[in-house]
Amino acid sequence: MFEPEYGDHLIGSIQTVLGSVPKSDLGITLMHEHVLVDQQAKERRSLRVRAKKDKIFSKGIPASFLHDWDKQTLNLDNLNDSMSNRYSIADNYYLNDLNLAQSELNNYFSRGGQSIVDVTVRGIGRDPLGLYKISRLTGINIIMGTGWYVPDFHPVDMDSRTVDSLARELVKEICIGVDSTFIRAGIIGEIGIKDGALTENEIKIIQAASQASIATGISISFHYGGTGRERFKLLNIIQNEGCPTDRIILGHSDLIVGDLDLILELLDYGIYIQFDLLGRVGAHLMIEPSDLSNPWPSYLDISSTALVSKVLPTLISYGYADQILLSQDVCTKIQLKKFGGTGYSFILESFIPHLLEVGVSQDDIDTIFIKNPREVLQIKEIDFNLLSKFVKC
Repeated sequence: MFEPEYGDHLIGSIQTVLGSVPKSDLGITLMHEHVLVDQQAKERRSLRVRAKKDKIFSKGIPASFLHDWDKQTLNLDNLNDSMSNRYSIADNYYLNDLNLAQSELNNYFSRGGQSIVDVTVRGIGRDPLGLYKISRLTGINIIMGTGWYVPDFHPVDMDSRTVDSLARELVKEICIGVDSTFIRAGIIGEIGIKDGALTENEIKIIQAASQASIATGISISFHYGGTGRERFKLLNIIQNEGCPTDRIILGHSDLIVGDLDLILELLDYGIYIQFDLLGRVGAHLMIEPSDLSNPWPSYLDISSTALVSKVLPTLISYGYADQILLSQDVCTKIQLKKFGGTGYSFILESFIPHLLEVGVSQDDIDTIFIKNPREVLQIKEIDFNLLSKFVKC
């Protein structure tokens, strides 16, 4: 089932939770999703409650509601509260039901989806064994992530960690497996780089991810990496480490979809631009964003799906079809079909038909959903000298 060692025989293949598969087996792929995730991880829950408290109160939620927010389960009585205020019910942030995940992914599979990248990382409920079981039950290739999300979810010793120790952890999870499972990660990320000036810890993580990518041939997926020109600082660090830019995915680029010049400038670095907030609550094709200057708008303001559908034909006409990735970032219960969301199949059910209607060719759609994922997810050149510095595979 699992390869005994990490070596040349893996070059050109895709590393899934069930083992490596030929890139030709990948098929239609969603590049940024969460099948199992806990965004209110136990060790950080109290911190995030305090951080969000003022925001919750400002939206008119009574103190008694806040007191019970981590005890309620999502249901029809409080569903609208979570749709209009995603911080109102902690249960919205838990995707840990394997049966529900199987049901939701079966819908995606029935629409033609064959693979999915789960970018849940350490600290936010990553579950290698759960993903393994779901992959076997659904027949869907699941590529699992490795890395660290935003600072709220960093391990308590992050300040004292070195670049080498971080890179060693990434390489171990790619070459040997996560914890004691021997289930290997197939992508680095999502790496949680936020907006504003990069912190020392974020710089360390970027450097470690770059070195791990060079050593293993695995690509890096970033949690937007800044909201504007901060992304160039990120790319400069990556280039200084010697990591090829065609191994880099800049996620949540929906937030800069209104700035075509910035998108084109980033694409000229050779990276992948990923629009991965498609189909979110309040993000239907007829609604446009009200405030693109906000680095992370509320759910009802994340309505960039329409603008993404408008900018894609332009980017394709400029010759960038082979640097575009699309996904939906399902990470809460209200996004699941069971709770009235668009689920993992929104792109296949609604977005691709819309693209065809506005003139995007089937060949370009195949490039974005099949060819590009194959290219960015396949293991490329392995630097065995650097690899041996971090781990014996």
